[in-house]
Amino acid sequence: MIIDPGDDADFIIHKIEDLELNPVRIILTHAHFDHILAVNELKTIFSIPMLMDEREEVILSKMRSSCRYFCLFHPGPPPS
Repeated sequence: MIIDPGDDADFIIHKIEDLELNPVRIILTHAHFDHILAVNELKTIFSIPMLMDEREEVILSKMRSSCRYFCLFHPGPPPS
């Protein structure tokens, strides 16, 4: 499992490949943008689902605006 993949998908992908791991899912402890920015890319590369508590949907829906406010960049769509 990949837990709370921050924002460096390339690093995570290379580490998984270097260690010859086979992730089966992404687990989010919560949906703050700094814990989920690599999710979309990892879901695509490894064809795995993302799981989180449904109560985090409100935070997830605000990912783009939070990221723009705190980091001044557009992160793309939130993961689903």
